Amino acid sequence: MKRNYVSLLAVLLLLVSLNGHAAAPKSILILPFNIHSEKDLSFLQAGIQDMLSTRLAEKGQVTVIDKVKAAEAYRELQGEFTSDRLQETGKKYAADYVLYGSLTVLGESVSLDAQVLDVTAGALPETLSRQIAGMDGLIPEINDFARSVKEKVFNLGEPISSSGESEASSASGPQEGVPQAKSNLSPGYFMTPQDRIQVSSLGPNIIERGQYGKPLLWKSHAFPIHIKGFDIGDIDGNGKNELVLITEREVRAYKWTDPGGLGEIAKFDIGAFNMLVTVDVADLNNDGVAEIYVVNEVGTMGETSSFVLEMRSGRLIPVIQNIPWNFRVILDPETSEPMLVGQRKTAEGLQAGIYVLKRSAAQITEGKQLTVPVGATAFNFSLADLNNDGKILVVLINGDDYLEVETRSGDSLWESEYYFGGTMNYLTVKQDNAFTSEASERLYVPARIVIADMNEDGVPEVLVNRNKSATFRLTSRYRFFSGCHIVSLTWKGIGLMEDWTTTRIPGYVSDFQLKDLDGDGKKDLVAAMVKLDPSGIKEPRSIFVSFQLAQASNSGQPNSGQPSEWSSE
Repeated sequence: MKRNYVSLLAVLLLLVSLNGHAAAPKSILILPFNIHSEKDLSFLQAGIQDMLSTRLAEKGQVTVIDKVKAAEAYRELQGEFTSDRLQETGKKYAADYVLYGSLTVLGESVSLDAQVLDVTAGALPETLSRQIAGMDGLIPEINDFARSVKEKVFNLGEPISSSGESEASSASGPQEGVPQAKSNLSPGYFMTPQDRIQVSSLGPNIIERGQYGKPLLWKSHAFPIHIKGFDIGDIDGNGKNELVLITEREVRAYKWTDPGGLGEIAKFDIGAFNMLVTVDVADLNNDGVAEIYVVNEVGTMGETSSFVLEMRSGRLIPVIQNIPWNFRVILDPETSEPMLVGQRKTAEGLQAGIYVLKRSAAQITEGKQLTVPVGATAFNFSLADLNNDGKILVVLINGDDYLEVETRSGDSLWESEYYFGGTMNYLTVKQDNAFTSEASERLYVPARIVIADMNEDGVPEVLVNRNKSATFRLTSRYRFFSGCHIVSLTWKGIGLMEDWTTTRIPGYVSDFQLKDLDGDGKKDLVAAMVKLDPSGIKEPRSIFVSFQLAQASNSGQPNSGQPSEWSSE
């Protein structure tokens, strides 16, 4: 018996020893990819490198050598990617494997080539050479390549989920047995998930001339500015709504002018070293006149210094300044009234805790703390009774730009397959370091989530924007968008299902709102469309587009075009 225990102990010790050797992590040096393109796509170098690093790293099994050393190795190679030179480089940086490759873009044709070199053997255990029809297929190919490398090189069969950008028109596809909302949405601008005209009580009717003889699609004149955000409300107490927009440092107010234009009535310039982030218009002090709530950052450290403006004697006057809160106005689902929710920020990021803020004559004060999930910020959520059962749920856009529905305690009920809410607005959460190359970090702020019962059936709809990323979200610091849809979704018991979506809006939508703009008593779906030059040479251009949501009408002909012109009007 004693001999058996001794033998068993010896076997166990041997197994532990073997496992210890097997657990020794392998290291891989991922070099920046060579980019060949007529356009400047240099941002993809870091993007592809980051994607591969994230997907290949495996704690205790695969170590990715840091990007600084990878950049040094790339410079030392000076374009000489021979087996001998790569082996020398791999040994110098203590890498077991070296991954390198190139991306070639000619028009719509994309070629991706990549190799993994075994530094010791000088062999290529895994290679990739793919022709891709457009940049949309790049992320899935990189995912597949990373999966293959993990399986064939490191003997790790863990699947990698693909999270690429999609131009699919639904947040969750139609399911059998689930009744689909019907609508008579004009195919020119609005499409159901089935892309056909159906019958419904709600018609985002895009028709040349309605029964009142006025266009149901309206486009403003072009603004030679980057409109970062806007809102609509009665800021002068005349019973008609005005439109308030923000640029980098200006707040501008406009009134509706017949036969369908916007006339500037006031402007407020916050001055240099400021960056405006968001704007909301609401009457929170219940005096019958709406105030303007603006989130603002000061200096390179991004210190929060928000403010409140009021319209007085034809001028925009700051009535509360230097507010240390980041805030947004959302709808209180229990009272159906607007409420201001806020969150403080330090140099490291947003602090935990979101509070209802109270407006007095001269200050903004902290009220009760809201019970919301950990991932909620002052900018990324709305509250709604999606089931019409009295239970308030949280609709939010998470840090990865996916739309989620959670309970207030943080239980996840649903998450979208596609990206929503992306904008180019951001908070600075870490300042530039003047003594190193370390740059400030950006916390991007999603567009607002609008909750509204548009067809008055007692069940609210969720309106969100879906900007198409031109950088494919490969870089965390820089963003650029090439088109947008605005989507309406309704809770169908198992998740949010798409009711309708606009067709592609050119440029990108920085903000949108569902309020009465033209004073006819009907809510309009208004969007700010922005066109930016990636190089920064040409001045930005923005326009407003309004879709009137109205009952179906047989008069007029459907307008089958789309807002594709950037005229100089």
